[in-house]
Amino acid sequence: MVTLIVMSQGNPIALKRTLESTKSIVDEIIYGDLLIFQKDRYIIYEYTKEYNFKVVNLPFNWIFTHGFGNTLNLLAGYASNDWVLYLNCSEIIESGVENILPAIENNTEGYNSFAFDHSTDRHIWFRLYNKKELEWGGYIHEELGSRENRKYYPTPIFRMADTDKDSGDLFYSKVMDTVKELVYFNNYLKLIDQPHLLGNTDPGWINFAQDSYQSFINRLHAKGKMYDAFITGDFELFMNEIFSPTAFDGQKFESSILLEYQQSPMFLGKK
Repeated sequence: MVTLIVMSQGNPIALKRTLESTKSIVDEIIYGDLLIFQKDRYIIYEYTKEYNFKVVNLPFNWIFTHGFGNTLNLLAGYASNDWVLYLNCSEIIESGVENILPAIENNTEGYNSFAFDHSTDRHIWFRLYNKKELEWGGYIHEELGSRENRKYYPTPIFRMADTDKDSGDLFYSKVMDTVKELVYFNNYLKLIDQPHLLGNTDPGWINFAQDSYQSFINRLHAKGKMYDAFITGDFELFMNEIFSPTAFDGQKFESSILLEYQQSPMFLGKK
């Protein structure tokens, strides 16, 4: 069978869809708990009664501090299976799930990674892999292995679909969107300030980060003590700030190729 690794700072209802879409091939789930709200934790911990669901508790600012590749490798280290599937919270296997176990079992060519595609996005993602042979590299827009050590099956074997994040609570959405901006903008800036962190990330993202450098700096500093809380790891400070009356004054969240926000329509023709 396969181990699913997934992480989130919220969106337990969306996570449930992810789990349901993989249950025919997955016998173990490693979940990175970066949750902001305890109410989400109560929901997600109920999943331990329904699935073989192992929770890895991480500080709320872990990805902000350590990056995405590092976090995925940490979660994969808890997997009992050699074969690991990584999905983002709210992503589901739309079709082709029946192809996955036969592909692994009949792997006479010794492939160490398989890909999925998307119905409207031409990109393909390598997210199903043998953790004994491959690991994640890159601080942001992480990639699996390198061209030298990735022996991948030449065509996608299953299809992913995006689903909506949890909605209906504007305050909740603003908090989730703020966390996403803090993490992404900070990690883009690190590619410029510390280029050795690039890892397997496409070098083109450095040019993108350089072009947006001042904008990212300005938007991070505009978050005031929320940004300070992520730098210092002060969760209490972050919570105090998000509940202040002016926490989100002047902040506008609109999905783009860069970021997809909580209550915005999906972009790139996906919806």
